[in-house]
Amino acid sequence: MPLDMICLDRKEDETSWKWVQNMYLQTVQAEVNIGQSSFTTAPEPQAVTMCGKLLNRQYIRDFHFTCQSRIDSLIDKLKEYFYMPSVEDIACGILRNRRVSFADPMGDIVYNEPSSFFDLIPHQYHGDIIPKFRQGKTGTAAVRALVELVSNEVAPLLMWMVYFGVGHPYRFPELRQMAFAGSQRNVYVNDTTRRLQLYSNYNKNKSSNIVLKTMDGVTSEYLFYFMTVLKQMQFWALGPDYKPINISVETRVLKESISSEKKSERALRTYLFVDTAKGDLVPYKLFRNLLDELPEGDRTRLNFRELRQAMRDVIRYYCNMTLQDQKDLHESLVHELMANHSVLTGFETYAVNHFNMSSLSGSGTTNLQQRASKRYISCLNLDDAVSLETRPSDDFENEHSTQKFKLSSEYRRYEDLEAAGRKIFGPEFSFRDENQRTITNDIYMGELPSRVVHAPTGYGKTEMFHLPLIALASKKNCRHVSFVFLPYTVILADSMRRLKSKNLPRVNDVKHFIDTGYDGITDVYVSVFDDLAQTQFASRIAEWGYANSLRSTERKIKLGYAIIDEFHNFHLEKYRKPQFEPIKRLSFDGFEKLLFFSATAPAQIADAALQSIGFIGLEKPATSLRETVLAEKECMRGIRGCSTPMSDLVQNIPLSHVYKEFKHVSKPYQVAFKLLKSLFMYEQQAKAVVLLNSKRMVEWLAKEWELDFKIVWIHGELNASEKARRADSFIRNQKENVLLGTKLATEGIDVHKLKMVIMVDYKPTIIEFLQAGGRLRTTGMLYVLLDPKTAIKREKSDMAPMDFACPTTQMSRFYGLPLRNTDLHHLQCCGSTNFLPANTEQLVLRVAKAATNTAYETKKDKDDRLTNNKRKAPDLPFLSMEKRRMNRLFHRNGHYTNIFDHMGHGETLAQCLQLNGISSHFWPSGTLIEKGSCPNCLKLSDCVCVHKTQLTYRQIACEALAVQRMVLDDEQYKKHLEESKPYFLDPVGYLLIYDKAKQNLYDTVRSQYVWFENLIRRRVIVAAECLHGMKNSSLFKYTAEQIENIYLDKWASMKEQQTEALEYFWCWEKRKCAKVWERERSKEGTSFASLIEDHGTYTRLYKSSIASFHGPHYVQNQYYGGHLHSRRLYLSWKNRKVERIFQPSWDMYLSMVLGMFFNERLKSRIYSLVEQVKDIRLIPHWMKLQMIEVVMADGQTIPFFMLCFAIHQEMES
Repeated sequence: MPLDMICLDRKEDETSWKWVQNMYLQTVQAEVNIGQSSFTTAPEPQAVTMCGKLLNRQYIRDFHFTCQSRIDSLIDKLKEYFYMPSVEDIACGILRNRRVSFADPMGDIVYNEPSSFFDLIPHQYHGDIIPKFRQGKTGTAAVRALVELVSNEVAPLLMWMVYFGVGHPYRFPELRQMAFAGSQRNVYVNDTTRRLQLYSNYNKNKSSNIVLKTMDGVTSEYLFYFMTVLKQMQFWALGPDYKPINISVETRVLKESISSEKKSERALRTYLFVDTAKGDLVPYKLFRNLLDELPEGDRTRLNFRELRQAMRDVIRYYCNMTLQDQKDLHESLVHELMANHSVLTGFETYAVNHFNMSSLSGSGTTNLQQRASKRYISCLNLDDAVSLETRPSDDFENEHSTQKFKLSSEYRRYEDLEAAGRKIFGPEFSFRDENQRTITNDIYMGELPSRVVHAPTGYGKTEMFHLPLIALASKKNCRHVSFVFLPYTVILADSMRRLKSKNLPRVNDVKHFIDTGYDGITDVYVSVFDDLAQTQFASRIAEWGYANSLRSTERKIKLGYAIIDEFHNFHLEKYRKPQFEPIKRLSFDGFEKLLFFSATAPAQIADAALQSIGFIGLEKPATSLRETVLAEKECMRGIRGCSTPMSDLVQNIPLSHVYKEFKHVSKPYQVAFKLLKSLFMYEQQAKAVVLLNSKRMVEWLAKEWELDFKIVWIHGELNASEKARRADSFIRNQKENVLLGTKLATEGIDVHKLKMVIMVDYKPTIIEFLQAGGRLRTTGMLYVLLDPKTAIKREKSDMAPMDFACPTTQMSRFYGLPLRNTDLHHLQCCGSTNFLPANTEQLVLRVAKAATNTAYETKKDKDDRLTNNKRKAPDLPFLSMEKRRMNRLFHRNGHYTNIFDHMGHGETLAQCLQLNGISSHFWPSGTLIEKGSCPNCLKLSDCVCVHKTQLTYRQIACEALAVQRMVLDDEQYKKHLEESKPYFLDPVGYLLIYDKAKQNLYDTVRSQYVWFENLIRRRVIVAAECLHGMKNSSLFKYTAEQIENIYLDKWASMKEQQTEALEYFWCWEKRKCAKVWERERSKEGTSFASLIEDHGTYTRLYKSSIASFHGPHYVQNQYYGGHLHSRRLYLSWKNRKVERIFQPSWDMYLSMVLGMFFNERLKSRIYSLVEQVKDIRLIPHWMKLQMIEVVMADGQTIPFFMLCFAIHQEMES
């Protein structure tokens, strides 16, 4: 009956009739929908139509692939701020890694906050999973907001990937409540196939049967990545105080009465798909909206209800086609149940009205469901990932393996360490004691990610990591690359030699790793703390996994140990704190273990040292390992978030085998001399170390004692390679018996036959005292000699120097150890030799007695005595002797890049004074440019050259002469050239003369060019601070723009008049040279230098200036690429400027600078006006000076060459 024909006679039943009316309208609409919702199979293969809309396999694949592409794009946004693994990296390195087990009791997990899927992954992989900030990026609010945004946008996309790829479509409620942790966890990994599986009991007919659905390979990888990487980043971005989550669904996880912060934390760590912006699980509207966009392209899209019904029909009609004649009814019915429909809804299809999974056994149910999922995935062809079901269990060793990330530790045994010990120390090797054995074994096979080892000097700390390094190097299926860092350069060569004993393992310098990356063969890289703090090293480590994933090699490569020796220096050397600051940003998470070693780091110092480089510090007694791991995950700081356990092996007061004494004496260096003389009287093969309080004192004593001892001296002004060379020479050369240096000369070195350490006018801290005494391995004497009248200055340090009192008492306080009875009576120290080893006691008494009878002779007295007894110098040595001599002087200890490196100058000064453009033309005419039969040493016969060297004797002689020019004025240099004429064709002979004067040249260069080093490092001159300039020239009051106008206007005028620049700036002579300016315009044709030569400028310059000191082609040679660094700086400056009138090219600029260099009147004027600049006698130094910035009156800057140009113009006017 039509609704409008119904008469409503009873007013009181109006409510009931409204209900009837509403139900009637819904029924009519449902009838209309039924007519429209017609289902048919489509004519194309494996396709259906629903309500006239087509659903086929390509529709589903396009939808799935677009979601995947959008997720990749979102991850790429994060990679702008983080070093983070890709989906493929995590899949290959962890999900498909057969050494990672995912076998766990499904469904029986007890909620243990904040346990998650992340906990199933072994700890050693966490460093690979957790992203690290890129260089210069930090966790700002904007970065955190980006991480949160990406996590929220990925969630609905991933839900759709799961919807299509889970084997059978989900309903939204069960999809929304997917949990990867806690008591509701329903996401697992099949340990055999390495596919993710989802357990669900949601069903529209309220059945409680568990349904298992298996994902395709691609979706498994993306969901695994989301759980292990993006969820961890989401936790970090939101922080511990995030609290707006209010889950709309009823879950037992959130029923407890807990704070909102705790509830939010539980929700985040339980459910996969949480929209943190809305404070709830991902809403249906957000999930459904993607149906309006996807799949992309011009096509008719299905709504959610239509899509679900169409997919159900795809399953019914196409997934069962693989079953032969439908004979296995169970296989067919499983599809219906897994689509969350009862079998009754498919009664007409299956002609069966009763079936449930409980009628089967548990294993039977699982197998049916897995086979159903496999048929579904195969039908839709979603699984583009490599199937893992057919892979062998040892797939990781297969040469075609796609493994990219590091594997877990290989099978290791204690016998590996014993074998390593026998390789190094012989068949009789054994550990020193049980403690050494235990710690070494824990380092090699233990699970702790970091450890501090505190052991006394001489205990064998090096062996504790040396043996594990050798054992790791012996592994055949994986190469472990470890790093060892030391505090000072002086111990670098010795440590590298000890580590690569018998080529076990292969050792190289970290600098090679920083410059070129991993070379594919090195096992251990060694260097100093300075390289550990380099940003380039941090970048290499951060990119390790990605760089080595591209390496084509059968043997897998991973980071092994990071070993930091004598790490207490991080805390004690406050003056190096800015230098160590970058270490706080270095990620150690990629290393298998991080190990700290020291002999002088009790708990308090060790804790402070760790904190000074960004670690939490030592493990406190109340902290368990479980709490440490949770703390690490909580703050997402990796290993830095873990407190570090400490193994303290210092049980007794050390140095019991060493005689120790403090002495107040009037002339400490003379007393030290007598002690040394007495020592060598009885122990001719012994060695000794003398530590002094200043670099000046080191150099002075080296000269004062050079006739009495074979001396090696070291201090901080030497460059790194020279310090390492000298230290290594002292250790290995038996003839060198005394090492002079500052405090860094002893720490960490191991010198065979060292018998005495003396500290002269040097008041040590307790750590410096222990480190110095620790070099005396078996027996020896340690003296501290102080002049009470001398004021001692020390570097900044938290530790005060030792008291002038009993050293044993002070050592007991430092280590917190009780004094023994023998210690209370100052035995073994303070003048007492009781309880010393017999050989030490005997040596102490002999040396003390002999010292009282030894006289001190000054260097002047020795020189006078030797002059009176001087004999005729021997004839020249034979050729072989001369060749060995030259090799020893210039090549044996390393290939030097410049003469200052050879002289031993510090790295900074050597770089400032580089001799660019110095060649054989630097010598006067007719000298080294005349070649003999050998072009390198100019010998007509009997060549003395050493093959495969970077610098020839000819080039070294050129630079040696340039050094003489640096320190001599014109008259002195002219005289030096006259004296050197016998060697004009003999660079070898000249170098022998240079070698004798090398020490004096070293001192003179340091004193005369310290201003140059400071100016180049500061790179700025303030015009207002030039008092003479402000007083005598108005230019110093000009603005930068005014000086620039003078410069540009004059160049425009010179261009118009075609004035030749070199001669003009040399002598103000305005000669026209049209060819040069034509070359300036066209940049083609004859070279610039040749045109100037044709003009005759070089000839006139050579005849009338100091250019006559050099060869006739010296100036011309400057145009041929000798000043690349200055050229880059000039062109960089030029490109920043707007071309208003004319800016000279590099060749024209070089002509200007060279002209001003040879203009003696101009340079004298510049030196008088600019007090910061002194006499410069070499072109490369003059070139480097020109790019210094000058701050003018308006606060703006100009290059120094512009000010020189303006002064030139002022003098001309």
